[in-house]
Amino acid sequence: MRRFLFGAALGALVILSAATASAQEYKLGAYGGASTGIEGGGAGAFGVRRARTTLRLGGDAAVDEFPNDIFGVYGIIEIEPHASFGAEGRYMRLISPLNVVHVGAIGIFAPSTLFGANAGFDHRFALGKSIALEVGPTFQVFFIGGDLPDNSVIFQGLLQVGIHANL
Repeated sequence: MRRFLFGAALGALVILSAATASAQEYKLGAYGGASTGIEGGGAGAFGVRRARTTLRLGGDAAVDEFPNDIFGVYGIIEIEPHASFGAEGRYMRLISPLNVVHVGAIGIFAPSTLFGANAGFDHRFALGKSIALEVGPTFQVFFIGGDLPDNSVIFQGLLQVGIHANL
């Protein structure tokens, strides 16, 4: 019995003195912004016109082990010339603390459909410890959907301006 109590006490001492292991932590962020620019393609394929003004709201996450690899999900609201709604998923890569490149997929779901891909670059102007003004160009191509005129491709060159906050 004495050996059992000694073993139990020794085991409890080892367990209680062990350092706790920490799991992966997520670095979360929030984004809100607007974009507009130029677009071409479809009817009048040789002409270029002003692109739809779009609001983008959403968030992103990175794992603390790979803080430069960021994944984001955003809701899309086109506010003119008519309202439409969609979503976007992005993979972003920090190439420096204030510069981000991104690629992603975008879809407009209502009232008509458009699906495509995008790529771009953003520069972050620090406004505080965890908030930054984010500005940069994005290029989008829509190649599937019921809103494509003449079964062609719509391309857009946009300027995005928004606020990014680390949560």
